[in-house]
Amino acid sequence: MSTFSILVPTYNHEQFIDDCIRSVVAQTFTDWEMIVLDDGSPDGTGALVREWAKSELRITYIRQSNKGIFRLFETNNYGLGISKGKYICILEGDDYWEKDKLQKQFNALESHPEVVLCWGKVNAFSSETKKIHTILPMVGSTVPFSWNNNPSGNILNNLCLDNFIPSVTITMRRTALEEIGGFQELQGFPATDLPTVLKLATMGPFYFCNEILANYRIQSNQITKVYSIKLLEQRIQFIHGFIASLPPVIKQQLMLTTPQLDRHFRKTRLITRVVSGRHKLIRQEYKEARKDFLAALETRSALLPAWRLAAFAGLVFGLFHRNMEGLLQVLGKTGYR
Repeated sequence: MSTFSILVPTYNHEQFIDDCIRSVVAQTFTDWEMIVLDDGSPDGTGALVREWAKSELRITYIRQSNKGIFRLFETNNYGLGISKGKYICILEGDDYWEKDKLQKQFNALESHPEVVLCWGKVNAFSSETKKIHTILPMVGSTVPFSWNNNPSGNILNNLCLDNFIPSVTITMRRTALEEIGGFQELQGFPATDLPTVLKLATMGPFYFCNEILANYRIQSNQITKVYSIKLLEQRIQFIHGFIASLPPVIKQQLMLTTPQLDRHFRKTRLITRVVSGRHKLIRQEYKEARKDFLAALETRSALLPAWRLAAFAGLVFGLFHRNMEGLLQVLGKTGYR
């Protein structure tokens, strides 16, 4: 039985899977198993993983017929079912870890047996430029008390607004994950981390490591970037239903009101439109980008003037079939929201 089971869902990650695996093999904590779950990649991902598995017995390669990212919870739950670790991690095939990630989380989880989930900070970097855009989550000198979710449900006041916990940094206690029925499904939503983390937030405390544990790759053609507006609407609908379903003892921890949620999501829609337009400019989808920027400018809220200015600039760039990256580099605004 390994201490950590690392589940690696992957699809067409031939360019990145080597870095992903190397970051695990290089871990200073060595008691782990790595289960690579290949969703029928037609590229060379499988061949690369099989080569690694020949020399590294802690790596298991599983290939399945393509289910697609919208059934990712099934893929992860299959990996959970064959895994043996006390702690469960997710590392997607295009991301990678810092070498002491597992050691730091082992120390935290072993020292705090009540904790159901441990998480930390991540370098978010561009796949195109290789430059780090930002460190997430952004935190000042004082870590918000709620981030450790004690008492259970306290972090929901933040998580119901924004999913700021980087999934690549998460390690979950197996017993807690199994108690909630494994990885959760949000129908029509490609990621399993949000519904799973929200459910775990009702189970027990979290532990925040205020250190960079991993590296997350940003690509303009990611599903979350291509369908960002549609996914936001699904997330908003899910959050309202999730809050309504909470048991009374957890609802007592919530300080959010419906008007507060609605106001926040109006702002989020505007920001998402601008970010979506930015990625469409990068993909040279100029007509669709202009639609996003126009929708942002037409948002009824009088808030967020800086984002409205960005929408206007994006509209101009879209008219001339240019992206905004050069201007944003000059302005020092390279981060993605």
